[in-house]
Amino acid sequence: MTSEEDLLHGVRRELESAGFEDPAHGMEGLHLSVENGVVLLGWQPADLLRPGTHVHGNEPDFGTGPELVGIRKALNTALAVVLTTAGYHVTARSDGRLRITHAPN
Repeated sequence: MTSEEDLLHGVRRELESAGFEDPAHGMEGLHLSVENGVVLLGWQPADLLRPGTHVHGNEPDFGTGPELVGIRKALNTALAVVLTTAGYHVTARSDGRLRITHAPN
């Protein structure tokens, strides 16, 4: 197993053991990806947005309101606590995703 695979597997295991849904590589719910040796963890709230798309879906700021920002911040805080407690180094990115690496020795 490569270092990237090991990191991805470990992050997935910690999230599942903490009760989070299985993070997929898709774009709905939690999703994981690997870029340049780090794991990126994001959240796409499609299920929360779907009921409003037929009414507000064409508005330019749809899905960026303060309530969604607050939900994302709370979720990212919870995810970061779980992963930091498990020994990972977690930083927030400007795009809303979390950057996860092995903690420095």
